[in-house]
Amino acid sequence: MPLPHNRSIESDLQSLAARMGGMSEAVPGQKHSHCSSGTSRLLARHLCARKKHLQMAVYLSIVLPHLAQFFSTLAKWRIIDGGNRSSKTFSCLLECVRAFLGLDPHDKYPPRDGNSLIVGKEEDDIARIWEGFSTPQFKLIRDEHTGENRAVRCDPENPLRLDPYDLAYSEKWTDAPPLIDMRKHLASEPAWEDKKKGVPRVVRFKSGWKTLFRSSNGKPPQGDRYDLVWFDEQLLNEMFYDEASRGLVGLIGQKPRWSPKGIWSATAQVTNFQLDNMRLQAEGGADFVKAFFTTIESNPFFSDEEKKAWYDGMTPEEREVRYYGISRLKAKRIYGAYEPNGVHGCDPHQVPNDACRYFILDPGLDHCGTLFVYIDPESRHCTVYDGFDLLKAGAGEWAAEVAKRQTDMKFEAGIIDQRRGRSSLTEKEDNVARQYFDALKREGVDVRRMGSCGGFLPGSDDTEYREQAVLNWLYIRGDGPFAGTPYLQVMRGVCPELDAQIRNAHTDPKKTNKRARGMVEDVLVCLEYAAGGDLQYFAPEPRVPDREPLPTVRERFEEKRQRMRQQDMRRRMARSS
Repeated sequence: MPLPHNRSIESDLQSLAARMGGMSEAVPGQKHSHCSSGTSRLLARHLCARKKHLQMAVYLSIVLPHLAQFFSTLAKWRIIDGGNRSSKTFSCLLECVRAFLGLDPHDKYPPRDGNSLIVGKEEDDIARIWEGFSTPQFKLIRDEHTGENRAVRCDPENPLRLDPYDLAYSEKWTDAPPLIDMRKHLASEPAWEDKKKGVPRVVRFKSGWKTLFRSSNGKPPQGDRYDLVWFDEQLLNEMFYDEASRGLVGLIGQKPRWSPKGIWSATAQVTNFQLDNMRLQAEGGADFVKAFFTTIESNPFFSDEEKKAWYDGMTPEEREVRYYGISRLKAKRIYGAYEPNGVHGCDPHQVPNDACRYFILDPGLDHCGTLFVYIDPESRHCTVYDGFDLLKAGAGEWAAEVAKRQTDMKFEAGIIDQRRGRSSLTEKEDNVARQYFDALKREGVDVRRMGSCGGFLPGSDDTEYREQAVLNWLYIRGDGPFAGTPYLQVMRGVCPELDAQIRNAHTDPKKTNKRARGMVEDVLVCLEYAAGGDLQYFAPEPRVPDREPLPTVRERFEEKRQRMRQQDMRRRMARSS
């Protein structure tokens, strides 16, 4: 699809053509050159301006064939990742410039008055991006047929090689203009974050577009709406993703093709879990995100000799990440060894009657996560067989859900977050653990063993210890009767929240020895409490059928107080008589 023309020049040319055509009809046989010398000069001036206009870098630039769909898709998010030197950054630079100047050939953005956000890892990365906009990014050569400048291009017969003519006359290559001409395209001088370092903060274009530049090491802008967001590489503050996602929510009535869009260019060193989640969703066929992979092998603008020299100079581990673009995120996950569709997963099945069952609770005002696990008599595995995450639920609602999962055999015990379990909103109220345990009694839920935390066993509040305990459960045993299998098994599909939370648990991008916070982890924490509690097998006891639930502590207190009131009333009546 050809790029759209400059609208002002195009309209002037059409007006001139109409004027010349009208004058020619008014005086039959008169040549156009005699109609008006002023008109002819004006037409020549506009034709010259149009020729210069078409020499803009945004028109002359080309895209690598395997990345053509990156520019045409209308997906809400686009990921372009892979190895180093593979044309990721240039593709995003070109996409942004087309939007800022109202010259996108696929009409994906509003041509005027758009709003955009560009986020780099550090200020130095923002300076590098701005340099990419304002300096030449590709080479030109005079076409062998037309004599006009064009971009050096791929061989049409083999996109992995350069055009043979271009390669043969490489000494005639010249620099292309920069993607953004500061004089022609900007409405005013950029507002600088650090002018000396070349770090812009706000850039406004004559098209009405405004672009914010931010380092991911800072705080994201609050409350803005965006037509285009570009994340380049690692986000040190992952709140940028949350704010950008909010800002990219489109309004009703907006032209569908102009719905807000985000792009994320990343090498394999990037360890943001949001990026990995979108990769997985793209692989699963999600419509809102499309992923594009590229490596230096697909970039014909580097010679085979240069590629080989770079390849030979790296260690095997570096080649995986930098050359082949294999993601390093798995190494940054807390539980990267977890394979729900592999050794750690099992098909759903009936829980045996002789299994020792536990339930684990992480209470909260917004999320109340619960897991159910059982241990077989041989202690071969601890198996997660059920779980749920209640939103804004109280103790009564939670206990009713647990009661639905009761069988003819008692639970061995319940486990609770000990710090939260021992807290209470007021001095007069029971603590949280007691409230939840009393709710279980009202629902007739039986446990064989009571713990010291309001009836629950206390869950460890040592995060590092719990993480190591889960890793031990994930470990493939090397010897003994259960060699080749892990202790943990999770029934596939019974608790998708657990799979997602295990996958998303990762180290903090800034403090790599600490766990990232700010995510929903209530079900995962339940698993950690179970692993940290060193659960053992005990033979289950049968429940007493149709037994009335025991009164709670509060119910016994109220009953006693009612009896004392009645006795006091009888004494008063006796004295008055």
